[in-house]
Amino acid sequence: MKIHLAGRKTVNGKVLSKLKEPDLALVQISEQGVWPAVEIGSSGALTDRDPLLALGFGQTGLYGPVGTQPPSYARLGYRCEPILPKDGLLPTTVHAVGGDSGGPLFDLTGSLVGIASAGELDATNACYVPSDVLVRAWKDLAGERPAPARSSADRPIVESVATVTARGVRAVQPSVVEVRCDDRWAGVGAYVGDGFIVTKASELGPELSVVFSNDVVALARVAATDPARDLALLKLAVPDFAQRIAPVDWADVKDLPAGTILAAVTPSAFTPLTGVACVSARKIPPLPGCLPVSVKDAKGGVEVTDTFAWLMRWLRPPPFPLEKGDVITAVAGVPVPNREAFFNLMNGRAVGRHPRVMGEAIGVTYQRQGKTHDVTIHLREQQTVPSQRVRPCNYRYSGFPAAVATDLAARPEHCGAPVVDADGRVVGLLIARAPFIESLILPATEVRAAVEAMRKSAAAK
Repeated sequence: MKIHLAGRKTVNGKVLSKLKEPDLALVQISEQGVWPAVEIGSSGALTDRDPLLALGFGQTGLYGPVGTQPPSYARLGYRCEPILPKDGLLPTTVHAVGGDSGGPLFDLTGSLVGIASAGELDATNACYVPSDVLVRAWKDLAGERPAPARSSADRPIVESVATVTARGVRAVQPSVVEVRCDDRWAGVGAYVGDGFIVTKASELGPELSVVFSNDVVALARVAATDPARDLALLKLAVPDFAQRIAPVDWADVKDLPAGTILAAVTPSAFTPLTGVACVSARKIPPLPGCLPVSVKDAKGGVEVTDTFAWLMRWLRPPPFPLEKGDVITAVAGVPVPNREAFFNLMNGRAVGRHPRVMGEAIGVTYQRQGKTHDVTIHLREQQTVPSQRVRPCNYRYSGFPAAVATDLAARPEHCGAPVVDADGRVVGLLIARAPFIESLILPATEVRAAVEAMRKSAAAK
């Protein structure tokens, strides 16, 4: 085996023993050295109120292509009742995916209380082999080798994340609005002053409106966008509706350490989301997107020969406007006179900017029965993402210059919510729900820079 230790060289190891029941293995580092060690805590004394931290190096596909070294993460959870009981295991609310197996679970004394063994298909309710079982099975695993040190530290009594962040949530909540498209809840927005609201761009549709904390509904329009950060600046049709609302004060925060307590501030009609920062701020590479059609050369453009339903089976599928026989004449404002030009544009080889990020909304011009139509279509993934069949995620959840991964249990409609920490600072904005584990937030400095640029753009128009 190869063992990667944080901040140290890769070392060799060998499997000494494996037990099927309990699901444990003992590996020994083959090389000489002084290695950091954990103490073993008591899992039997855990209550449903004891916060638990899972640590590991899960590969979720957000941080680069297959084979890229995944970042270390921290996730928060509590003991819980499982949906499907697994005998002898410690069920938790921790989210986990393939690759997390064997990962440690700690209590707030830093003591090991579990080893990751199983989880649900939708990545919820990770189950752990309890540390007490490890202690009982030690001789079966290790023979006469010395047992690991036991922890005698008392667990601290702490408040819940919801309680710790409640003051900050209450302070910011009056400045948070519900964003609707065609009278459907599409997102959350944060008021930034002068009749402007910032929110996530790629989820927006026609007929925009916002709902204030006093249930007043106001019309709005997109005044400017920031494609790199997937943000939109909305302008209220009647700015006076917001004259008594304080703008959100973004903190001077560029990054958040893993484990930072967070809450996404939702409108008062919704329950705020709570959790921790899993992975500190880093670039999220773009996942490439495509129009899910096959085409052939045609007069004036390219004719659609097939549409791929298997690429469009989202849990919240939008209507797909293209049909067989339609002739596409332009994509994102760029003419596509033939099949070669179409694929050059899709592959990023064409002259001129083309949004290549999966989930980004682009304009498509096509002809049907002699009439020309302009529509907006979300780019799809070039390969299926199985997790989209299990848990809703945003159309776009990649391609950000910097984002903090969190374990906030967000839905796509929560995006645009400002995020506060335990000190009440507004440290970021919820920008994307990715498949399975991560909900991404833009750090506050990124949001502030984007808002300033979009306001200048709106003023210039």
